[in-house]
Amino acid sequence: MFDYIKRYIAIPCMILASVLQAQDVIEITNKRVVKEGETLTIREGSTVKMGSGATLEVRGSLIIQGTKSNPVRFQSMDPNAPATGIQISGVSESGRIDIKNAIFEAFIQPLRFDPFWYRKEVVLNGLTFQNGTSFEPVLYMASPLIDLRKGRKINATLTDIKVYNNASGVIIEAFGSNGIQHNIDKFYFGDNYLPGGEAALGALHLDVADANRKDSLEVGTIAFERNFAELKETGLSVGGSSKHTVKVRGLYASRPLDLVFDQKKNGRIPMVILNQTGTLNQFGVESYVKTLNHIGDEVI
Repeated sequence: MFDYIKRYIAIPCMILASVLQAQDVIEITNKRVVKEGETLTIREGSTVKMGSGATLEVRGSLIIQGTKSNPVRFQSMDPNAPATGIQISGVSESGRIDIKNAIFEAFIQPLRFDPFWYRKEVVLNGLTFQNGTSFEPVLYMASPLIDLRKGRKINATLTDIKVYNNASGVIIEAFGSNGIQHNIDKFYFGDNYLPGGEAALGALHLDVADANRKDSLEVGTIAFERNFAELKETGLSVGGSSKHTVKVRGLYASRPLDLVFDQKKNGRIPMVILNQTGTLNQFGVESYVKTLNHIGDEVI
């Protein structure tokens, strides 16, 4: 454990220490690993600068304690040679992922959950992904290791997520699986431009698990504003069997009914039922262009 506070710190070793106390700047220049059984804690107000292709691989626990007024910022040292991002991997029965109020700027893939990952508790709250130029999804949650024994179900809470000005969106696999409870709410997507012209992979894509509970196939509120795959505006898409139905509590956009790619457009995939639709004002957000703090008063 680092038990001191410095103004500027670089982490030179391949294995991260258990806890980093509050720093102004933390540097990660290549691959760093949090081993199983270890916990990396990053305090509010810290800035994490990562070198070209750098990866923070987490095999244990990751706790990021940003606040709304003092978030943790993840930045590539050189936006023209971006860092890869955070990679959650392996099985850690005692580990947890708790990331709150963090901003990811210009990464290849800011947050990735590798296939067959396992943590019993995952909390992603108050995250912003912006200005990514890679076609890799900014948030990719692959199918986890499914453990159907009593008390082993994964609880994954993803709330208040903002995705601005990227070349990709968000993909969540195994949605609704018997082994994981996804709690998804308050997602906002603005000014993302996805590769290709196929709306089958929207700004938010949910791949529905074949073995699932119907009461798990529910999503909270989502908003879309000016997201395009080439010239076609895109929003929510689903994958999986046509026998499934995904319920969305609220979808907000200028033309919400046009932004869903489901069974109505491809008879082989799940149906989406929208309980409520509305405008962006009803969702409670302002335009991305109005709210982003631009460098030099220009949109980047």
